Amino acid sequence: MIYCGSEPASETFEYDSQTQQIKSVSKRGLCWHDGSDPSLMQLQLCSTDAEQLKHQQFAFEPVKWGDGFGIVQNVNRPSQCLDDGEAWVPRSTSVQMSACDQRNWDYMANYNQLLSIELVTGYVPEITLPPPPPTPEPTTLTPEPSSWTPEPPSSNASSSVLESIVNQAPLRVRTAKAANLCVTDGVDAFRMLTYGEDSSSETFVYDVVTQHVMSWSKPGWCWDINDYGECNLRLQPCDVQHEPAQYQRFMYNPSSESNALCAPSALGFQELSQALEMSLKSGGWVLTTGQPFYLQSIFKLSPPMQSELPPFNSTRNPDMDDSPMMIPGYASLCLGASDGLMKLMPCEEHTESTLFTYDLATYSLHNAAHPEFCLDDTDADTKGLSLRPCDAFSYNQKFMYNFFTFQWIKAGTCDDEKEQCIDDGGYNPLQHTAGTLRDCNSFGSPTQMTMIVPGPQSELPSFPTNGTPKLFAIEFPFRLRLFSSFLCVADSSTEGGVIGTEPCTFNPAKTQTFVYRKDAPQIRSVAKPWLCLTANTPDNNAVILARCGDTSEDQHFKFDENSGQLTNPHKTGLCVETTGVQSTLALRPCGEKNWRQVFSVEGVSPLPPPSLQVA
Repeated sequence: MIYCGSEPASETFEYDSQTQQIKSVSKRGLCWHDGSDPSLMQLQLCSTDAEQLKHQQFAFEPVKWGDGFGIVQNVNRPSQCLDDGEAWVPRSTSVQMSACDQRNWDYMANYNQLLSIELVTGYVPEITLPPPPPTPEPTTLTPEPSSWTPEPPSSNASSSVLESIVNQAPLRVRTAKAANLCVTDGVDAFRMLTYGEDSSSETFVYDVVTQHVMSWSKPGWCWDINDYGECNLRLQPCDVQHEPAQYQRFMYNPSSESNALCAPSALGFQELSQALEMSLKSGGWVLTTGQPFYLQSIFKLSPPMQSELPPFNSTRNPDMDDSPMMIPGYASLCLGASDGLMKLMPCEEHTESTLFTYDLATYSLHNAAHPEFCLDDTDADTKGLSLRPCDAFSYNQKFMYNFFTFQWIKAGTCDDEKEQCIDDGGYNPLQHTAGTLRDCNSFGSPTQMTMIVPGPQSELPSFPTNGTPKLFAIEFPFRLRLFSSFLCVADSSTEGGVIGTEPCTFNPAKTQTFVYRKDAPQIRSVAKPWLCLTANTPDNNAVILARCGDTSEDQHFKFDENSGQLTNPHKTGLCVETTGVQSTLALRPCGEKNWRQVFSVEGVSPLPPPSLQVA
């Protein structure tokens, strides 16, 4: 329990009348859980599993003597009621489920279980993480237990509140005994860690290489479970040895449970302020909601790939050759609307029909010229993908973009056996074939697309001046992709081994994943964390893997977000360059529009919001 209104992010909830779950507003995807045994209230992933759902279903039962006051019960265990633990001051007790008072509810005597529910108006939670705040001044708002008696609210309070709660309006649960105390999910009673505004002690930093979880407010201290066999979580000085102690190594394994959409491979979506302001990362830059873009086939973008890869055919029309780009001038091909169907065509041939926008709130692709029409896969197996009037509740219009594999994934229920992706349908200048859906698990297929912003610099958009997650400013796993192809920088995982390029893998590969150190401008291998990219001057400026050294200027790198070039600040005028598949990287004279020197920095895991660099 906390003082009402002191921490709005953690005391505001929504009630889903269909599932009877109480959902956190500031921590999307988490629901109240009765704690089972012991029965301390917790936040856990909102579940659709029948057994788990039994612990997440609650109902508010008003008492007859006063509208607005009542009890919160577990629907499946009606003998259990929400109990504030005799709280009179903030954080003094844990909220729990306990046996309902068997006395007549009409004359309610157990104030520990008597609660009111009120609407929270004008509140939009912000997903931000400010610096560790100073210790708050103690408040003087403390009620006198011996002299307080609840007063019934106005007679019309209950009906309007309950009606709004059914419509999933934000709500707050206030105890009747101490009117200034509210239930919060941001304290230890819920046994969870948050990045809420209430305490810097709930904030941590994760090192993907050492697998340490480090305290934000106590630098140098890490999670540790070596508690003499008890496995209790505590803070201990971080083990800075080459191989961290097993008691300080942690992994995050996302659950597949979801009560919304299911597209396990979708990466890169960012949510800011409750899905009101969204951004998408694509090809190394940010697309904002409402900004039009082309759905460009990736293998129509890169002439060098023609000689490097075997041809791939569309499953829509096996007789069509999808991969060789024999169009005059290697014109880029995009999905566009023609006669109501989605077909592959030169990107700028019909600008109004090849431009789309994306709405993250509904997961839908809107035609820019006719935003009331969305991409629809209802007849994908017979006629092909089409444009239909937008329906925010139709699963046939919901898609997610996988920034790691460059595929638009059909978002559906978690019961789908295989993920399906948008297929460009193949290209024939004489006869267009409609796009369709196909399985996502194939490299070099016509399901791979990138998003291109139209304009004179469309092939290499500039970075915005702000709002872009800076991969080279935080310790975050990324890969380096040659911008004009689907080739990724890869290391040999051996000291002294060369750095080259190879086809990007669909699943994260350690040899293609790197981390940028903040304290020294080094690019560190994830496969071998003690090895760094090194521009070896004696060996013709070839880039190799060498043991990381704090004073080695050969290991200093800087990424130019506008040109896409990777340079060594101590070797003026030289840029990292590659010559194709399995070729080694080397420092060569920088050249404007030299596509062998232009790279895209892409996150291997979902990026945090721009304002959130720790979680």
